[in-house]
Amino acid sequence: MSRCIKMTFEVKNGNERLFEEIQKKARECQLEGFIMASSPQAIKMIACGVSADLDLFLDTVDEIIVRQGGKNMEIDPFLKDKDYRGVFRIML
Repeated sequence: MSRCIKMTFEVKNGNERLFEEIQKKARECQLEGFIMASSPQAIKMIACGVSADLDLFLDTVDEIIVRQGGKNMEIDPFLKDKDYRGVFRIML
């Protein structure tokens, strides 16, 4: 079963390395969507894919965010409203 999530969180320093690490894991899990900084500390992410792969991805992303000192993490179900064309993008 396929599903989508919307995640927001805050980090002290949103940097490209964080984005690249999350993008790499999303590609390994064959997810599509994007990650972007909505402000200097606030990060927004949309991820869509097979439920089991999405769960694995979220476990890893949670570890990455905790390692980066992230806080105020929120995860909500999301209805796909765009075609992400099978890729997970970093939007700067």
